[in-house]
Amino acid sequence: MSVPKLHHYVPQFYLKRFAGKQGQFWVWDKETQKTFLTNAGSIAAETHFYRVPELIGTAHDPLFLERELSQLEDIAARITSGLIDSFSSLQPMDKLSIGEEDRWQMASFMSVQFLRTAEQRDILALFAAESGHYKLGVSADEKINLHARMLCSGGLVEEIRRENPAINLALRAK
Repeated sequence: MSVPKLHHYVPQFYLKRFAGKQGQFWVWDKETQKTFLTNAGSIAAETHFYRVPELIGTAHDPLFLERELSQLEDIAARITSGLIDSFSSLQPMDKLSIGEEDRWQMASFMSVQFLRTAEQRDILALFAAESGHYKLGVSADEKINLHARMLCSGGLVEEIRRENPAINLALRAK
């Protein structure tokens, strides 16, 4: 089994929807204020982003989070492709039918997307630093460990899925 090294926090299947015929799209880097042409494989990703340092050298897979997110992305990609494929058969004023299970899966995917980014990791680290538990600051490894714990904490994704008006509005439409 291959070991993924580059971990995307915005899934490639999603990014590819914005690409042109050559598989590339324009990106604006808000930090450098520069624009550049790239492809989905090389953007919105970091090396070992989801490798959990506290699990390295233990009996637990330090890449479990990357593998779980990949499975969730596969499900979302399948559902998204199916919905897009059905667009061609719709007539004006037709409603797009989305099954209950697919709506639930997409709500889970969208909820996780909200939490899995580099920006959310940084926000979490700021909260952790402000809590006073990290007198010497939050190290890079501690940021990753905190982020993994947050993503795996019982109920957080479910709460976002249940309580986010934008997700509920988009997914309740039948």
